[in-house]
Amino acid sequence: MAIQQSSVLIEAVAGTPTVRSVRIPPGGSVTIGRLPECDLADPGDAHLSRQHCRIEYPAPDCILHNLSSNGTLLKGQPA
Repeated sequence: MAIQQSSVLIEAVAGTPTVRSVRIPPGGSVTIGRLPECDLADPGDAHLSRQHCRIEYPAPDCILHNLSSNGTLLKGQPA
């Protein structure tokens, strides 16, 4: 019997994003940044790049890709 992977919930916990949360299905990805076309966009956050990072969910783990020349932090550490 195959084990079915569930989606991952990504939530914005600060700022004023246009969307507060988004689910990533297995094999999917989300982009975070200031641009309105980002899946989690916060146009008013000066700390975010236009496209700051992408999170992929190939299952069972997530992969964080830094897209910013300023870097991306994960739990206070550079990603």
